[in-house]
Amino acid sequence: MTEAAKSASLQEDLNKKARRQKLIREILPYCGLVFVFVLFSLICRDDSGKSIFLDGGNFQNLINQCFSNIIVVAGACFVYATGAMDMSVGTVVGMSMFTAAAVLRAGLPWPLALIVSILTGVALEMFSAVVFQYLRVPVFIVTLCMMYLLQGLLQTLVQTDFTIDYNATSFLGNDAGVKAVVLIVVLFLTYWLFHKTKFGPKLKAIGANRETAVQGGIKVILTVCLGFGVLGATAGLAGFFSLCRMGYTTASSGAGIMLNVMIAMVLGGNPLTGGSSFKLANAVVGALIVTILSNGLTLLGIVPALVETSKGVLYLIIVYFTYDKSKGYLVS
Repeated sequence: MTEAAKSASLQEDLNKKARRQKLIREILPYCGLVFVFVLFSLICRDDSGKSIFLDGGNFQNLINQCFSNIIVVAGACFVYATGAMDMSVGTVVGMSMFTAAAVLRAGLPWPLALIVSILTGVALEMFSAVVFQYLRVPVFIVTLCMMYLLQGLLQTLVQTDFTIDYNATSFLGNDAGVKAVVLIVVLFLTYWLFHKTKFGPKLKAIGANRETAVQGGIKVILTVCLGFGVLGATAGLAGFFSLCRMGYTTASSGAGIMLNVMIAMVLGGNPLTGGSSFKLANAVVGALIVTILSNGLTLLGIVPALVETSKGVLYLIIVYFTYDKSKGYLVS
């Protein structure tokens, strides 16, 4: 065999190995989703042996939890694809809930409250993006400061539960049909923007190499700001529907969403550095896994504080196994 033939054979073997690894990475999140669903279906049982995980009431809880997580995660893809992250998204959801509640308490119609909630999310996220892009402050620092700023603001504004007329909007928060339509529309729009327009590829190009994106003619600052704006819109939407479901908001509303988003990204197989391999569908699958994990652990009798602790430990384990120690970043 000639040297050229040996080289070609070696290259073909390497290509086959790369294709197998890519296939494994693509199907692994879906296998994980099936695994956790079957696992909690089997181990979460009452004294009579009936699965409480598959109970109709618990399925309603899963739908409510999945709704908010998936909507926020879908919007977060437009930020994480660039290699950025947002530590303040939970408090943005909480602030959107507060502004929507203020509108409803003033006797104004719920469509106006919905618009105000979405605009609140967009404004807060765009502010973080502007500071991050124009003042060159690292995104982690900017969003961390925003998180504490909004936490303090919410604690000042919401001394006790900030209630609304529950009967006036409960159909929005508890009607499975309404939520299904909203979720389908959000997923369709975000998928279309992310994968069927030039917007998504631009975001991923920035995550792959910012300097190359600039040289390629991409308006990086504008694109990143718009990505944060999409996240703000989905955070505001999730906040409004959470308010309608609960009937009130508190100073801690939105807590835990940030960690859910980060875990969903890595469980879905998306790199936190962004780039060309980033997929919205994978992030949605990750959000489903996170929701089922939280729900299943709660059904097992684990107190909420320990559920959050368990998710934190899970995130550390995932990061450990996906962190490229030689290069110093999460592998893509």
